Amino acid sequence: RDLLVEMAARWPRDAALQNDAAYLNLLLGAELASSWQTAQKLVEHSPENLPFRTTLALALLRQRDVAAALKVYGQFRYQWADALPRQRAVYAAVLAANGQTAAAREILAGLTASSLRKEEAALVAALLK
Repeated sequence: RDLLVEMAARWPRDAALQNDAAYLNLLLGAELASSWQTAQKLVEHSPENLPFRTTLALALLRQRDVAAALKVYGQFRYQWADALPRQRAVYAAVLAANGQTAAAREILAGLTASSLRKEEAALVAALLK
Protein backbone atom coordinates (compact mmCIF):
# COMPACT_ATOMS: atom_id res chain seq x y z
CA ARG A 1 0.00 0.00 0.00
CA ASP A 2 2.77 2.41 0.89
CA LEU A 3 4.43 1.94 -2.49
CA LEU A 4 1.17 2.50 -4.31
CA VAL A 5 0.45 5.65 -2.29
CA GLU A 6 3.93 6.90 -3.12
CA MET A 7 3.40 6.20 -6.82
CA ALA A 8 0.04 7.99 -6.73
CA ALA A 9 1.73 11.03 -5.17
CA ARG A 10 4.45 10.97 -7.81
CA TRP A 11 1.98 10.70 -10.71
CA PRO A 12 -1.10 12.63 -9.59
CA ARG A 13 -2.66 12.64 -13.07
CA ASP A 14 -2.73 8.86 -13.33
CA ALA A 15 -6.34 8.10 -12.46
CA ALA A 16 -5.76 4.35 -12.13
CA LEU A 17 -3.02 4.87 -9.55
CA GLN A 18 -5.15 7.38 -7.66
CA ASN A 19 -8.06 4.94 -7.62
CA ASP A 20 -5.98 1.94 -6.57
CA ALA A 21 -4.37 3.90 -3.72
CA ALA A 22 -7.76 5.13 -2.52
CA TYR A 23 -9.25 1.63 -2.79
CA LEU A 24 -6.47 0.05 -0.74
CA ASN A 25 -6.68 2.79 1.87
CA LEU A 26 -10.42 2.27 2.19
CA LEU A 27 -10.07 -1.49 2.28
CA LEU A 28 -7.56 -1.19 5.11
CA GLY A 29 -9.51 1.54 6.92
CA ALA A 30 -6.87 4.23 6.37
CA GLU A 31 -7.13 7.77 5.01
CA LEU A 32 -10.91 7.47 4.74
CA ALA A 33 -11.74 11.13 4.13
CA SER A 34 -9.12 11.78 1.46
CA SER A 35 -9.82 8.45 -0.23
CA TRP A 36 -13.54 9.26 -0.35
CA GLN A 37 -12.74 12.64 -1.94
CA THR A 38 -10.49 10.99 -4.51
CA ALA A 39 -13.20 8.47 -5.37
CA GLN A 40 -15.80 11.21 -5.78
CA LYS A 41 -13.58 13.19 -8.16
CA LEU A 42 -12.75 10.13 -10.23
CA VAL A 43 -16.41 9.18 -10.63
CA GLU A 44 -17.29 12.76 -11.59
CA HIS A 45 -14.72 12.64 -14.39
CA SER A 46 -15.44 9.07 -15.52
CA PRO A 47 -18.96 8.15 -14.38
CA GLU A 48 -19.09 4.90 -16.38
CA ASN A 49 -15.89 3.51 -14.88
CA LEU A 50 -16.67 0.48 -12.69
CA PRO A 51 -13.37 0.46 -10.73
CA PHE A 52 -13.93 4.11 -9.76
CA ARG A 53 -17.53 3.43 -8.77
CA THR A 54 -16.40 0.44 -6.73
CA THR A 55 -13.99 2.64 -4.77
CA LEU A 56 -16.68 5.25 -4.17
CA ALA A 57 -19.15 2.58 -3.03
CA LEU A 58 -16.55 1.19 -0.62
CA ALA A 59 -15.94 4.71 0.74
CA LEU A 60 -19.65 5.15 1.41
CA LEU A 61 -19.89 1.69 2.91
CA ARG A 62 -17.02 2.57 5.29
CA GLN A 63 -18.97 5.71 6.25
CA ARG A 64 -21.98 3.49 6.94
CA ASP A 65 -24.05 5.28 4.28
CA VAL A 66 -25.30 2.05 2.76
CA ALA A 67 -28.16 3.62 0.78
CA ALA A 68 -25.76 6.04 -0.93
CA ALA A 69 -23.35 3.18 -1.62
CA LEU A 70 -26.12 1.34 -3.45
CA LYS A 71 -27.02 4.47 -5.44
CA VAL A 72 -23.44 4.57 -6.75
CA TYR A 73 -24.36 1.66 -9.03
CA GLY A 74 -27.95 2.79 -9.64
CA GLN A 75 -28.20 3.85 -13.27
CA PHE A 76 -25.48 1.62 -14.64
CA ARG A 77 -25.89 -2.01 -15.61
CA TYR A 78 -22.73 -4.05 -15.46
CA GLN A 79 -22.05 -7.62 -16.48
CA TRP A 80 -21.06 -8.75 -13.01
CA ALA A 81 -19.85 -12.15 -14.20
CA ASP A 82 -17.16 -10.28 -16.17
CA ALA A 83 -16.17 -7.92 -13.35
CA LEU A 84 -13.03 -8.37 -11.27
CA PRO A 85 -13.45 -10.31 -8.02
CA ARG A 86 -12.86 -7.20 -5.90
CA GLN A 87 -15.55 -5.29 -7.78
CA ARG A 88 -18.00 -8.13 -7.29
CA ALA A 89 -17.09 -8.39 -3.59
CA VAL A 90 -17.71 -4.71 -2.91
CA TYR A 91 -20.98 -4.72 -4.86
CA ALA A 92 -22.10 -7.83 -2.98
CA ALA A 93 -21.19 -6.17 0.33
CA VAL A 94 -23.23 -3.12 -0.65
CA LEU A 95 -26.19 -5.29 -1.61
CA ALA A 96 -25.96 -7.24 1.65
CA ALA A 97 -25.71 -4.05 3.69
CA ASN A 98 -28.96 -2.95 2.04
CA GLY A 99 -30.71 -6.19 2.97
CA GLN A 100 -30.38 -7.81 -0.45
CA THR A 101 -28.51 -10.91 0.67
CA ALA A 102 -29.90 -13.21 -2.03
CA ALA A 103 -28.71 -10.84 -4.75
CA ALA A 104 -25.35 -10.51 -2.98
CA ARG A 105 -24.91 -14.28 -2.98
CA GLU A 106 -25.68 -14.38 -6.72
CA ILE A 107 -23.00 -11.78 -7.42
CA LEU A 108 -20.50 -13.83 -5.43
CA ALA A 109 -21.36 -17.12 -7.14
CA GLY A 110 -18.24 -18.75 -8.51
CA LEU A 111 -15.78 -16.60 -6.57
CA THR A 112 -13.28 -18.33 -4.36
CA ALA A 113 -11.70 -16.94 -1.23
CA SER A 114 -8.32 -17.15 -2.94
CA SER A 115 -9.49 -14.67 -5.59
CA LEU A 116 -10.06 -11.99 -2.94
CA ARG A 117 -7.80 -10.12 -0.59
CA LYS A 118 -8.40 -11.19 2.99
CA GLU A 119 -9.97 -7.79 3.75
CA GLU A 120 -12.41 -8.17 0.84
CA ALA A 121 -13.37 -11.66 1.97
CA ALA A 122 -13.86 -10.38 5.52
CA LEU A 123 -16.00 -7.47 4.30
CA VAL A 124 -18.33 -9.83 2.46
CA ALA A 125 -18.38 -12.46 5.21
CA ALA A 126 -19.29 -9.91 7.87
CA LEU A 127 -22.28 -8.69 5.90
CA LEU A 128 -23.57 -12.07 4.80
CA LYS A 129 -23.69 -13.67 8.26
